[in-house]
Amino acid sequence: MRQQYLLGRYLRLKYIEKEPLIPDTIYRKDKGHQEVVIFASNISRTIQSAEFLLQGLYPQSKRVDFFIKQEQIPFARPPLTIHNQEQLESKLGLKSLEYKIDPVDIVVFFGKDTVLRADQCPDVKKILVDLKKTDEYLDLEKDFKEGYFKKIPSILNVTDLESFDRMRDILDCRYAEGKYIANMTDEQFNEFMEQAEASYEYLHGNHQLNKLEVTGFFEHVKYFLENTYKNAESGKEIIERMRIYIGHDRLIQPIMASFGISLKRSPEFASFLIFEMIQREVDQVKSYYIKVKLNGKEQMVTGCSLIQSGLCEYNDFQKILDSSSLENYDYTGYCQ
Repeated sequence: MRQQYLLGRYLRLKYIEKEPLIPDTIYRKDKGHQEVVIFASNISRTIQSAEFLLQGLYPQSKRVDFFIKQEQIPFARPPLTIHNQEQLESKLGLKSLEYKIDPVDIVVFFGKDTVLRADQCPDVKKILVDLKKTDEYLDLEKDFKEGYFKKIPSILNVTDLESFDRMRDILDCRYAEGKYIANMTDEQFNEFMEQAEASYEYLHGNHQLNKLEVTGFFEHVKYFLENTYKNAESGKEIIERMRIYIGHDRLIQPIMASFGISLKRSPEFASFLIFEMIQREVDQVKSYYIKVKLNGKEQMVTGCSLIQSGLCEYNDFQKILDSSSLENYDYTGYCQ
């Protein structure tokens, strides 16, 4: 939760205080409270993440008290203590969450998830099962069992590569919270991560699997960008200024693969991906561009006509989203 708060503070510093893009106060009644919209891949798991992010984006002084409901107060809990707090604060240039926690009012619209997870989707599950039968994956598992696995059975008690890969998430979270594993040295931890990344990179480098995972998310991105573009071109007021999507950080890998960017390991804990829509005007002719940032660093998207480093022409970017998605996408058609 602390990372979500810090991300909210980063967004406020970047898009309110330094480059005014969204209003300084939230819940302006005349706009229908629609300036900042949040989507989640699993609302029951990520509602608190959204609350803490909004606490950073809009401190209590920038909100309207009477919109906060009594039943929301129990959701406002202090964040977890993490051992790399100073590193995170330094990275974002911000201080961490204060002791006093103020709940944030969120209107929830329940609907279907937009991230297809293997436990929900037969097509995703089938691809994963087939990949684990390939010679390449079996070779990875053989190397694991004959090599590294012999070093750590008494520490982690895992016997196959699939369990090993899942253990990677658990260890990553524990280490982020400063909860180390007894009898496991830093060298063993680093070796573990390197081995886990090998299976991660292979399984999540499949083109069809990537399409299944990113299509739902890209539909949201395309819809938001198209509406923003049309309103800007017609001169209409753009009410929704920011759309935030809270999901599993492993969605970042297939998104980046769709942009021709290979991540050799899974994204770092609490990573964030930003799409900025930028308007430029030359000789009274308006042009629109998209800038992609991963953890604050500009990314070079393959297939873009770049006017300068990191700026992707709007139509090029939309074509990339289309080519990376399933045609005539329908959630229930693939996952029932």
